[in-house]
Amino acid sequence: MKRQAAGCIIALLTLVIPADTFAQTSPQPRSAYESIPGFSLAETPDELDRVAFVRHWFGPPKPASSPRAVLILVPGFFGGAEDFRYAGERLVRRLPWLQVWAVDRRNNLLENRCGMETAQILRNPLAALAYYFGLQELPGCPLHGDPDESTWNGLSEFGLSQAEAQAVGMAEWGIATQLQDLRLLVEFAHRQHRQARVFLGGHSLGGMTAQIFAAWRFGSTSATSGWHLIDGIVLIDGGVNGQAWGALVAQYFAERALVESGVVYWDRLDLGRSPILTQFAEIGGMAASLMPAQESVLWQLLPGPLAWPDASTCPTNKALLAAFTDDTSGNNPDFLLHQGTLSPPVGMCAAPNQTRPLIHWVDFDRAIPPELSSTDVFAGALYKSTATNAQEWYFSIMLNAGIDLASNLDSTVPSSHAGSTAVELEGHRVFDAASVAVPVYAFAAEECRERFLWYESVSVSVPDFTLVDHSNIRCTSRASVPYTHLDPLFAFDTGGFTNAFISSLAGWLRSHTRGP
Repeated sequence: MKRQAAGCIIALLTLVIPADTFAQTSPQPRSAYESIPGFSLAETPDELDRVAFVRHWFGPPKPASSPRAVLILVPGFFGGAEDFRYAGERLVRRLPWLQVWAVDRRNNLLENRCGMETAQILRNPLAALAYYFGLQELPGCPLHGDPDESTWNGLSEFGLSQAEAQAVGMAEWGIATQLQDLRLLVEFAHRQHRQARVFLGGHSLGGMTAQIFAAWRFGSTSATSGWHLIDGIVLIDGGVNGQAWGALVAQYFAERALVESGVVYWDRLDLGRSPILTQFAEIGGMAASLMPAQESVLWQLLPGPLAWPDASTCPTNKALLAAFTDDTSGNNPDFLLHQGTLSPPVGMCAAPNQTRPLIHWVDFDRAIPPELSSTDVFAGALYKSTATNAQEWYFSIMLNAGIDLASNLDSTVPSSHAGSTAVELEGHRVFDAASVAVPVYAFAAEECRERFLWYESVSVSVPDFTLVDHSNIRCTSRASVPYTHLDPLFAFDTGGFTNAFISSLAGWLRSHTRGP
């Protein structure tokens, strides 16, 4: 589905990309979208039993065969591989011997990105808007009609119904499948780069996944625990909090009930309605990048909970994206950045709202005092790819449910909610948390004291534990600059600005990797 308009796109590329683009040989951050065979499920077609990732490296057009380290990063809730593009590029620039592999969960393979990719090549977000929300056809893209809403039609599918998601086995795309996919990717990294150290980590829910991976037995003995396959764990504002397990077990049962009723991907507006909200976000990022100062192409189309809050004004494309994701917005704290402020009026809205002032955005570096994250970088992550993006359109409910159930890192503890253990409920193999003996790096942002108490307790059992605290509610020390949940991924790291996550992780990787 990601290659729907291959012929059309190749023809357009010859028109819009300069002839010398592919001849560049100067050292610079590079990337490539790749995939390998994933864990095989009987219900899932072979083209979806894949582990996809974006490889980042520094140097010539082809990556070096002998990096000193590979850092595999898993995205958070509703996240995609492009969440790590900026951090990945900055890390390999700082550490040219490093490769960063940003994972795409198999959910991303279900997306019909043809309209997004065509609009990106045309440099016109209106093309994507017309295709996904105006029901206008695009040459070479899947047609809007669905011949059978209960059967996935592969590359000809415009959208995905719950029945189609169930038909391809999404009900089985839980924590066990995710960890098996990651095991295959970790083993592939070791085979491809035998001398390299391999680190596993992630942001938010992705960090929780990495943490569970370390304690998960892939066989019957402790020798098969995931931590034996890796050289360290990297947690980016995400950790499992076993002390709150009771409430999460109750949440697990609610989520499992949804799956049993036939709802296998999240489709609630408060959680991120699929795929409408994520498509709006991607088009919004494209518009903010390509037409930042023009009146927003989306503001009059957004559903009620997402409506522009000031009925007396209208926003530019950049202002709409930034205002909804700024830390002052009051929206979901998991999707916010310190990125600037709204500007005074810069003009008037177009008809029929020409009596309203047009509001633009003051970037983070021009705010007083300067803030942390670049809206431009964030907007680019939402759309700048012809293979993936920064968000999942269809997020597996069973993955979230399985992580909830595994979050105390002990599958043998009975659940007071059901009188059963995680082993009995889901066959979990989280047995060896106390034995994990690899170094751990943790970056804490937002509400560390409330959400990530594990950060403090893990230092007792892990002999090599590094906590970088940039939270609002302190973990162990007072942070000089509090970060939001997304700031570690998008805080600027050049031009006189330093991203505390990128800087500290680069130092940690350097100290934990062989070589001069």
